[in-house]
Amino acid sequence: MIPDHVIKRTREVFDNEEKAKAWLNSPITALGGMSPLEVIKLRGDAGVELVLAELGRIEHGIIS
Repeated sequence: MIPDHVIKRTREVFDNEEKAKAWLNSPITALGGMSPLEVIKLRGDAGVELVLAELGRIEHGIIS
C-alpha cells in the first residue's frame, strides 16, 4: 500500500488527481523503468524515499 504522504505529495506536484494517479502507475525511467507503486512495494521505505526524491526533481524541473 502506498503511504498517504506520498499520495498527497504526488497530488501537490501534479496539481491534478488523474495525472497523479497516472504517474504513480506509469513506468519511470529514473526509477529503473518501474512505476512508483512498484518501487514502493519492492523497496519499502527506501522506495518511498526514491519516489519522493523523483517528485522533488519533477517539481523543480530537473530531468533525470
